[in-house]
Amino acid sequence: MTLPREMGVLGPGILAPGTPQGYVPDDLLPVTRFAISPAYVQSSNVGSPAWYFGRLMARLDVRAEALLVWEAYYAGDQPLAFASDKFRQAFGGRFRAFASNFCALVVDGTRERMEVTGFRFPSARSTTRAWRIWQDNDMDGGSQIALTDALVKGISYLLVEPPTPVLGGSPRITVESALDAIVDCDPRDRRSRRAGMKRYVADDGHLIVYLYTPEFVWRLRSVSPWRRDDGGQSAAAGWEPWPEPGEEWPMRNRLGAVPLVALPNRPRLHVDGVSEIQPVMSNQDAINKYRADALVAAEFAAFRQRWATGLDIPEDPNTGQPVEPFKAAVDRLWVVPPPDPENPNATETHFGEFEATDLAPYQQMIESEVGAMSSISRMPYHYLLGQPASVPPSGESLKSSEAGLVAKVRAALIHFGEGFEETMRLCLLAVGDPGARDRTSETLWRDPETRNEATRTDAAVKLKSANIATTEEARVMSDLPAVPVLGTLTPATAPAPPAQLEPADESGSIPSTAGVTPA
Repeated sequence: MTLPREMGVLGPGILAPGTPQGYVPDDLLPVTRFAISPAYVQSSNVGSPAWYFGRLMARLDVRAEALLVWEAYYAGDQPLAFASDKFRQAFGGRFRAFASNFCALVVDGTRERMEVTGFRFPSARSTTRAWRIWQDNDMDGGSQIALTDALVKGISYLLVEPPTPVLGGSPRITVESALDAIVDCDPRDRRSRRAGMKRYVADDGHLIVYLYTPEFVWRLRSVSPWRRDDGGQSAAAGWEPWPEPGEEWPMRNRLGAVPLVALPNRPRLHVDGVSEIQPVMSNQDAINKYRADALVAAEFAAFRQRWATGLDIPEDPNTGQPVEPFKAAVDRLWVVPPPDPENPNATETHFGEFEATDLAPYQQMIESEVGAMSSISRMPYHYLLGQPASVPPSGESLKSSEAGLVAKVRAALIHFGEGFEETMRLCLLAVGDPGARDRTSETLWRDPETRNEATRTDAAVKLKSANIATTEEARVMSDLPAVPVLGTLTPATAPAPPAQLEPADESGSIPSTAGVTPA
């Protein structure tokens, strides 16, 4: 099978040693996993599938190095960054795997306050259908994975695939890592997705790449198995079409929209998303260094060193070297005979000990770094080090200390909510639901603020009694689960759905989307 004219450049030689000089700034070039040759980038027509292929592959590789470092810090695989050369020579790799993983607390403490509780569309049918699709894809847990990855790496992705009988006719939603998925947006409008890419290494070692455009889905495979050469780059001879059995190539994108949606963490202009790990890495490195120093001090200086004066040190008759006069142990005493009273030159033996090294300064420096980490990440201090039991904090002081974290979480939920809403609009588009064109949909979240349960429930009941809030709104406000004992209280976004989402035709294919504008 030959490649179409617009993808003909994806032949042998596309992957060349080196990096795409002139395509990406030199200071952003890490040791990449896939190096795109400059000739390939320059020979592609701007906006063509081949151009998007090279552009997205290069962007994935440029950011891969930083993402892998943040992932390692979250997992607790942190190097001893501030150790001196003498320290490394003396202790080698003894403390290589030594770390106090506060980075994971920063991420998990933020993510645990993020929980999707439903969606709201103007149409009750669209709301029900969206929640059913969400549940069919186990997205209660999947969303937590996506949020954690976005907090660690700054961004994660959701991929929407056509309806499948495996999910009862629902579209498939998968969570994708920023290491292997990326979206290209229109520079005039960041909300307009021009292309997307997902890649993975198959069981046979070949690299599989999906390139998504609004019109087509290009599925390619590396001609040779993926491997690393001596330069740390992939050694692949080129690319070949790799359609699914019985499918045309390229596959027509029946959604009419790029099905890959970004979930950025607090994005800014020209910044896709912000990692929660990156701002506190130096604090984590300092904490690890201070703890390593404290262990060394405890090993070599915290044990009280003893001394003796006026003591004759015996020598080994064979070597002439001094012999240790005592065996030090917890169950041994150092005993010497009294000086000879008949010897006028005899000296009295005296014993003493040096003070042990005080380890308190190490603890104080660690606590200082943890305090700085708390301020930078807006994570309450008691999340990281706890509070002394002798002076228990009051409830109001704990609530006040969490204000910064709550504000940060609320800001992040705005952007995460937009991504989840766009994902559900794509799902509704895939099943021909008119709600796909609605831009007023909302993602419903559990309240990130810690509230007293009795106070929260009392406020919800009063609002319902005054007809200010509906039963469903009161239930969401009270954060109560939907259990039978609550009688008429039901989930705000999940009334009993039909047993199966009905396809528009007997073949189970994507229904006609006439009159539905892609999001």
